[in-house]
Amino acid sequence: MAGKKSFILYTDLPKATEALSDSAFRELIMAACHYTEHGVVPSISPEARVAFPFLKVILDRDHGKWETICERNRTNGGKGGRPPKKKNPDKPKKPSRPQWNPENPTMIMAMTLILVLRVVIGAGKSHVAAAIANQLLGKGIAVIFLTERHIFQRIRKTYSQNGGDEAEVMEIFESVPLLVIDDVGKEKPSAWSLSTLYAIIDGRYEKALPTIITTNFDTKDLKIRITPDGGDETAASAIIDRLTEMCIGVTMTGPSWRGR
Repeated sequence: MAGKKSFILYTDLPKATEALSDSAFRELIMAACHYTEHGVVPSISPEARVAFPFLKVILDRDHGKWETICERNRTNGGKGGRPPKKKNPDKPKKPSRPQWNPENPTMIMAMTLILVLRVVIGAGKSHVAAAIANQLLGKGIAVIFLTERHIFQRIRKTYSQNGGDEAEVMEIFESVPLLVIDDVGKEKPSAWSLSTLYAIIDGRYEKALPTIITTNFDTKDLKIRITPDGGDETAASAIIDRLTEMCIGVTMTGPSWRGR
């Protein structure tokens, strides 16, 4: 079990351990932690040892499930990641927009949907996006602010043994109240990065969740930038279609702040 950092406690555990003293129960939990992390049953008192076989069966079963998930993630990583959802990009599902309520900051954010900043390099796009994110954070709204590169790095991390589950990480990106993806189109594209970006944008599109996209390119150039060399532009076109349908486009001009 070496490498696993967590385990699940089920509600039927108290029934199997209700005869244990508080100290023996604590010893049992500590033994479960040690066994999960190191794969070795530690030395425990006779009282705790009586109940440990019941818990060990559960730990071994869940560890088998965990190893299966890890192996699947490694396999998916070798194939280029999770395959894109089987949907028709030419007929995207219309998001169901909430009713307008100007007194509700969450509603205002939801009605904004997607903001695209097409800017001169250094004009302050990340600063503006961060200011919006900080304003919403101050109102208690959850926000994720990451560059496109760091989003891909976090998803790729799930392909390692201790990197978590890819589906869970993708669900976070697709469901967080506000997602800011900075510098889209800056990284060298691949089939995997394109399908991953499509899955995130499409997931948020279907949920009508606001997303701030910052980029140095207009829609025509962005489609080229996110499509791999010699690759099919279908997915990239679907991404641009969703953005242009829902977005409020903002073009930032002026001299670079870095050069001042």
